Amino acid sequence: MKLLLFIAVMFCAMSCQNDSAFDASSNSNKSLGPAANARGIERQTCGRPPVMAAYSYFTDWSGQIEVVVMSLPSPGTNGVNMLTATLPSEYVLVGGGANTSFAEPDKGAFITASYPDWNNNSWKAESKHHVHVDPHQLTVYAVGIKIQGVTPQTLRSVMTCTPASISNNVTQPYAQAFLSSTYKLIGGGARIDYGADDGNLLIFSRPGYNVEYWEAKGKDHVHQSFATIYVWAIGIEEYVPGFGYIDLLNDNSDSVVQPTAYGSTGLLTQVPNPGNYLQGWVPTCAGAISNYSGSNNGRMLCGFWPYGPNANSGASSKDINIVTSGSVSSYAIRIRKRP
Repeated sequence: MKLLLFIAVMFCAMSCQNDSAFDASSNSNKSLGPAANARGIERQTCGRPPVMAAYSYFTDWSGQIEVVVMSLPSPGTNGVNMLTATLPSEYVLVGGGANTSFAEPDKGAFITASYPDWNNNSWKAESKHHVHVDPHQLTVYAVGIKIQGVTPQTLRSVMTCTPASISNNVTQPYAQAFLSSTYKLIGGGARIDYGADDGNLLIFSRPGYNVEYWEAKGKDHVHQSFATIYVWAIGIEEYVPGFGYIDLLNDNSDSVVQPTAYGSTGLLTQVPNPGNYLQGWVPTCAGAISNYSGSNNGRMLCGFWPYGPNANSGASSKDINIVTSGSVSSYAIRIRKRP
């Protein structure tokens, strides 16, 4: 696996008086800035510092499958964040992730959405503080794939993104999105809609085990909050015209149990075993689950994201207000050309 390029640039400038949300791909009604440029040209948003995306490029063992991992941070810290990362047009969206960065470990911020915008070749993410005020930064990740000798149009013709699978409006919403037998799972995501309530937070968003589906669940915490969860699955056929067959690998690993304390976090990095069996694969999508016991307790996801050589992924979780020990499991879907 080869790291070809990494660019990360942040500029300093004056901050905006309206520090609500930032969407890098569209002018919406959420006091956001101008449209994004897919190559990461600087964006001036509502008087905030212009922001550039970072791009990491990886190839599989054959050198014919190239993946770009795009990361885009919010330009400031907000209590609630909304971000969109739009890929360059030569890449086809296969997955993504999200991660929060907060300064006060006894408080914290949590992921409420990490999901595909298939029609716009984009990945969206949302986060919020909870119970306590804690302005934070959100980073959204979008993963795209390019196959040598195959146009984006041809690649998309052998791929699909399911319509959203929608849960009931409950305090712990859960849904699954299933692919038809034609496709193999290459990515997926979820979004929680908690309306005007205090907030409902992701506790897992992950690929199914040995079945081609994506599943996700949220929960309220401390304050009752009814919500609906939307879940999507992205699929690809094993045979790509003009290229040949691909292989997909769905892998996960667990962190150690974290201490019982407010603000405790679990961080997991997937690494290859001594045989380096992950070499030759490239990442497509990240997922995670926060593990804990007790129906009134809770450790919610602060982030899950793809990164680096050997197609790794990371994840973090934490408790808030109610002391809850537990662990976090990270999931990574990977792709390569079939040898």
